[in-house]
Amino acid sequence: MNVFPFFAYLDPGTLTFLMQCLVGVIVGGALSMRMFWTGIKIRVASLFGFRGKSSQTPQTSQHGDEARETLSFPQENDSNENRRAA
Repeated sequence: MNVFPFFAYLDPGTLTFLMQCLVGVIVGGALSMRMFWTGIKIRVASLFGFRGKSSQTPQTSQHGDEARETLSFPQENDSNENRRAA
């Protein structure tokens, strides 16, 4: 019996799939690092006394001895919700 070496063949579909996986990993990693970095910036800023913008007045705790501020997040316009409902 003669044994011949086996050479693998990668068709263009396989290479396209591998490229899509690579791009997905890069984009996912970039977004994860952005979220991680934002968390680090918030923690470091809070250590030095910087606070986020507050949409409400500071709330007092149950004991009334300290005030807490909450970070504000952008709110959607009511007009956008009305457009979606129509």
